[in-house]
Amino acid sequence: MKTMKRPMKGVTKSSSSLESINTMMKHYTIGQEVTFNVANGKTITLPELNEEQIELVQREVHIEYMRNAIHHPNWVGWPDATKSYKDVGFVLQALNHNTARVLLVIDDAPVVELLAAQYAAYQHWGYTLHIDEATVLRQAKDDQSEIEDVDSEIKQRQVKDDDLGMEVA
Repeated sequence: MKTMKRPMKGVTKSSSSLESINTMMKHYTIGQEVTFNVANGKTITLPELNEEQIELVQREVHIEYMRNAIHHPNWVGWPDATKSYKDVGFVLQALNHNTARVLLVIDDAPVVELLAAQYAAYQHWGYTLHIDEATVLRQAKDDQSEIEDVDSEIKQRQVKDDDLGMEVA
């Protein structure tokens, strides 16, 4: 369920999730800060956009990209069909011609700001971008020792599986 930092009129604890989302979106102003509940009990807050950022998301180039890349009929259903995850830090999955879901977001300020712009573009152009309990918020792995620890653990498991007579790919 999406929640706002500011209390929204008409959203009560007894409202269904869909009614709450619809009520919230009626009050959403393009570029305002918005908070979502995501997987594993976490929340993600998309920051407020400045005037320049709002003007950028309202340009025709955004709707063209959304129509012809993200929501291309041949790619509906494929996660990260545009293969932009490495550049933007989040994964979108088009569900139909005008609805997408955010599957994964790296918890990093520039990534979240870019997602805020993407969300604003979806709202401006009448598309739907779901950010909800199916969205996973992950920490970036900046620490090389953490990456090495994971690599070491994987190698240890492979050796253990090999000792048990299991094939290792």
